[in-house]
Amino acid sequence: MGSPAGSISQARSTQINVALFYTAGVDFTATYHADLDDYFGSDSGALDLHLIGNHLDKVAMTPLPGQAPTDMSNEPGSPFWQFNIDASWTLDKWSVDYNWQWYNGILNFKRQTVLSEPNVVAKNLIHTADQNIHSIQVGYDASSEIHVYGGIDNLFYQKPSPSNEDIGYPVSPIGRFFYAGVKFNTDDFSDFSGLGL
Repeated sequence: MGSPAGSISQARSTQINVALFYTAGVDFTATYHADLDDYFGSDSGALDLHLIGNHLDKVAMTPLPGQAPTDMSNEPGSPFWQFNIDASWTLDKWSVDYNWQWYNGILNFKRQTVLSEPNVVAKNLIHTADQNIHSIQVGYDASSEIHVYGGIDNLFYQKPSPSNEDIGYPVSPIGRFFYAGVKFNTDDFSDFSGLGL
């Protein structure tokens, strides 16, 4: 027995990409190189500085056409200011790289949560601390084929926010991280017998 004419027999729901993102801000970068022998005499090495930064004016999302845009500025993933500064010193076979990552504190919760539940947490927990991660790596060229290195990420052990909806702000929960490794340039290996291979 068939369905009456005009009745609904099936409904399908499909995803349609109709969201709109708007963002405005300024990106900037600067690079500096110095031969330290010119300043401190011979055997001083070379210094390279590199800065990458961003200032975010606004980021907003419109979920569906005709809806009011949702302000997502200062939420996880969209701080107003962020910098990445890298300093690299090289001398003969040695290299030292120091990196600093910083961005301003952001909301621990989505803006909608803070507006609808102003007492969701104590006021001092509404925002995360600034991200302030320092890392260092030291490397040595044992030969033209072998480079050994070791380092520490999150040198001063900054911890993540205790009440963030999205784990990992302002830093990863891994905390301070030690590592070491060896790089082999197999293109320069003309004779493997000396390595016992």
